[in-house]
Amino acid sequence: MKTPRAEIRKAFYQRLLDSLPIGPITASDVAWPNCMFSPEPSKMYIAPFLLFGTTTVASRSPVGFERLAGVFQVTAYGILNKGEAALEQVAQDLTDLFRGGTRLLLPDSDREILISTAYGSTMQIVTGGKIETGFSQPILARPQIVISANWQLYIPKGA
Repeated sequence: MKTPRAEIRKAFYQRLLDSLPIGPITASDVAWPNCMFSPEPSKMYIAPFLLFGTTTVASRSPVGFERLAGVFQVTAYGILNKGEAALEQVAQDLTDLFRGGTRLLLPDSDREILISTAYGSTMQIVTGGKIETGFSQPILARPQIVISANWQLYIPKGA
């Protein structure tokens, strides 16, 4: 059995999809990895990403377990040049969705991914690009918060 990377990714993405809408975020407001996405200036959107850490030995037995760990991140982007209160609420809802103690079942398995902690970054204002307004070319500013959930999964050694 190989490391179930695709199944882990599916478990996280499915939990996110099943929970939409989150505030104003709907399924069409998700920038999935490796998929074309053009954000609208007047809408919030999110971008999920799954990071895998190092596999470690969890037991000394030849038939023991290995511990897989990583971080699931969702970057929440606010509306261009608007206030941050709505973005903070979306970030809190996402943090609650993946809070510590949450268990995600791997598809077609009895194994569970355990989320140990979830937290949000401080808000940042990302600038870049310009738009034509006829009067000037103001810099666009979009607030963002990164929500991270640390996770772990135990699988049979050598899987």
